[in-house]
Amino acid sequence: MLGTTVAAGAWLGCLISVTAQQVIPGFDGTAVEFTYAANMEFDTIPGSLQITEFRIRSLLSQAISLTGDWTIISAFDCKATVLHFDQVPTSIFFNKDNLHTFNVYPFTMDLSTLALSARDDSPWIYGAWADARLSTDFRRVGSQNLTFLFAAGAAYRFHDCFTLGLGGAVTNINDDLKFHPGIVLDWMITNQVHLGVWGPDWIASYILDEDWQFGFYGESSSDFWNISNKGGQPLSIALSSYRIGTFASRRVTGQIWLRVGAGVALANEFQLNDSNGDKIVKQTPNHSVFGQISLTIRSW
Repeated sequence: MLGTTVAAGAWLGCLISVTAQQVIPGFDGTAVEFTYAANMEFDTIPGSLQITEFRIRSLLSQAISLTGDWTIISAFDCKATVLHFDQVPTSIFFNKDNLHTFNVYPFTMDLSTLALSARDDSPWIYGAWADARLSTDFRRVGSQNLTFLFAAGAAYRFHDCFTLGLGGAVTNINDDLKFHPGIVLDWMITNQVHLGVWGPDWIASYILDEDWQFGFYGESSSDFWNISNKGGQPLSIALSSYRIGTFASRRVTGQIWLRVGAGVALANEFQLNDSNGDKIVKQTPNHSVFGQISLTIRSW
């Protein structure tokens, strides 16, 4: 089903104990990331889609301790996307019937806050996560470009090396409200092998030494943007896929890590809606390969 799919791992992973912070998606320090997905051929119309993403995320400050056992962490995430349509019928965007190659430049910005309670004398971990997102191409910006998300859950630390949790997230609080349940699993199988599951996302990694890490991962990707065509008419794009890939991470110096990965983008879905939310076109592009490179400063 096309729409907003929560990467529950982005918040359920935050319920893991503080000792596992280096694997918490979005809360592992400052990162700059580049991702490119090659041609995705549309299934019922001519043409294909290529996706280029430039992303930067950062913690806004060190964790802030509140009264009791609660800790507050805030993060900022910004992503610029280039959607390159090649030989696509422009009638789906403009008032023309010819095939054309063109780009769309949507942008997203997230401000999120995590509240986490993890005590050394208790196996229970509790957390809540709130996120506000602006999605637009900057031709027309209004309240329709804002979406909100809230999530909460609890995890139980059965052992220092094994944590299991459960929770749920509410998305599109200001529009088409949806609920998404999810689980989290954090398991240090050995001192070198780690398995993490955060809702639809997962990672299996091998720590070769203090400077090298290798592994496999799967992650859901879902975006929704309000844009405008050349005539100024409002439209919206929903795009989702599931990426499975392999990666290698190398410590550059100190807490700075370079990560390179590649894989396949599966279950791709693309939908274009008019200003009333009615579907103009819906496609399930074929799978494609992608590559990714990132530089992370692990500040904790």
